[in-house]
Amino acid sequence: MRGEDVLIPSLTQHDVPRWMRALRIWPYLMHVVLLVTLYVGTAKLGLSLHAVGGFATAVWPPTGLALVALVFGGYRLWPGIALGAYLVNVWAGAPLLVAAGMALGNTFEALLGAAFLMWVVRFRPALDRLRDVAGLVGAAILSTLVSATVGVTSGYLGGVIAADVYSEAWWTWWLGDMNGDLVVGALLLTWGTRPRVILSSRPIIEGSGLLLTVVTLGLLVFTRSLATDIIDFSYLIFPVLIWAALRFGPPGASAATAVVSSLAIWGTAHGGGPFVGGTFHESVLALQTFMSIVAGTVLVLAAVVAERKRAEDHLKAAHRDKEVLLQEVHHRVKNNLQVISSLLSLQAGYIKDPRGQAMFAACGYRIHSMALIYHSLYQSESMAQIDFGAFLQALSRDLFHASAIDAERIRLVASVDNIVLTIDTAVPCALLAHELISNCLKHAFPHGQAGHIGVMFRRQPDGKLQLQVRDDGVGLPEAVSPHTVPSFGLQLVDIIREQLGANLDLQRDPGTTVTITFAELTHQTKS
Repeated sequence: MRGEDVLIPSLTQHDVPRWMRALRIWPYLMHVVLLVTLYVGTAKLGLSLHAVGGFATAVWPPTGLALVALVFGGYRLWPGIALGAYLVNVWAGAPLLVAAGMALGNTFEALLGAAFLMWVVRFRPALDRLRDVAGLVGAAILSTLVSATVGVTSGYLGGVIAADVYSEAWWTWWLGDMNGDLVVGALLLTWGTRPRVILSSRPIIEGSGLLLTVVTLGLLVFTRSLATDIIDFSYLIFPVLIWAALRFGPPGASAATAVVSSLAIWGTAHGGGPFVGGTFHESVLALQTFMSIVAGTVLVLAAVVAERKRAEDHLKAAHRDKEVLLQEVHHRVKNNLQVISSLLSLQAGYIKDPRGQAMFAACGYRIHSMALIYHSLYQSESMAQIDFGAFLQALSRDLFHASAIDAERIRLVASVDNIVLTIDTAVPCALLAHELISNCLKHAFPHGQAGHIGVMFRRQPDGKLQLQVRDDGVGLPEAVSPHTVPSFGLQLVDIIREQLGANLDLQRDPGTTVTITFAELTHQTKS
């Protein structure tokens, strides 16, 4: 009817037929039932391992599942978590009231973690930003304190967890829930937001090779007793995880971490691998510490790579100048390397073994050396070259400061030319200098002995470069050389020497003098 207002009445809640209202609630109920089913199913997997006090296990997949469910589905799914946790604890043998208390802790844990991510971090589930990974790690550490405390206390008050295992159960529960967030949660988050793309044959072949390598190396490390007093073979798994992070980003990093964690859990549960200790509890704590370090470090690296790629794409899309592009990328890399160094230092605080602490500290210093390269590059006039002589003096001072060396006891004698190197040559050369100087500071002057450390860098008449580090300390034993010693640092020196195609000359008397001669890398020599 033209020219007349046609009134269309709006329907209120009471006007909607009951059968239509019922249809609206069915999808929600189906999601809750699915969540309960998945929660109970993954909990059965966790409880299949030896549980401290009957309830605390090495890894608890439902924690990661519950967090992801609330992130993707909203807080309204909390009844599914509560009911699933309640059924699991009753099934594990807890009295009804105790099971309710444990389920309350599991539910608040998930709600607190999701609220922290969504309101504090402004979380993006793809984990392709450093802030998102840091947020997930923070949620995994903080929210799981609630579940561990409420759950173990409920079990203790209900008489199902003895007083003499309270501390042991609490630590296992907390670390198990934390790894559930970092391993299972990260896997579900990254793959749940991964865009659908048509892959070419090359990524498929490389991904298949990566998976085969991860599984093979994981079985080799974690199902056989390979640990010795000299080398911890568990660190052999880091190169393939770095490969996954660099080439396949957060989805590849989370998937590789999940595979490694599964193999590590399975091997340790069956008495194999480097984490088997005097008791099962000692094995579990060593395993959980390793898993948290692996997951946190690899996710950070993957996020750094994703941020770098995103920065490059953004700057290229904006048609920025090439020099500005390189400057921005290198600045981000330098900052992110410093973050990784700080994270390694933080994780080292959770390790009780002095040898493990020393290994993580050494890794942190190596990363700091690379960060110093990018800092020097950022300050240089050319983004393609660096004054390596000035860098070498700064590196030496940093290493003396980091080792808390008395400058009056051990004196640094530097004789370096202001030679400009490309970034391709500067990075491996910086790592060489770092290892050689650090080795002198650690071993050349024991028991407060005084002496000198000399650092020389110059270009020879034939155009080759020569790096020399010498000391007048106790000297290197005859049985020790970079080719045979099982020290990671000296092995790294030998690997980089091969990469540079360098010659290494070792003089032992007096003190120790290492001279490395090499030609500067070019695009032709690299290829």
